[in-house]
Amino acid sequence: MNISRKPNTDQYEAVVIGVSAGGISALGKILPQLDKAFSLPVLIVQHIGQQAD
Repeated sequence: MNISRKPNTDQYEAVVIGVSAGGISALGKILPQLDKAFSLPVLIVQHIGQQAD
């Protein structure tokens, strides 16, 4: 998976990633692949159930 390409910032304003409680490991794989020049804001929304610690 190559997600490090420079995005067309004329077309997008942000990247939104939604995960559930088990998604932390996926974020650990995705986020480090972003290029240092990746200029869009990344918004992360995580759902955690009431029983989660």
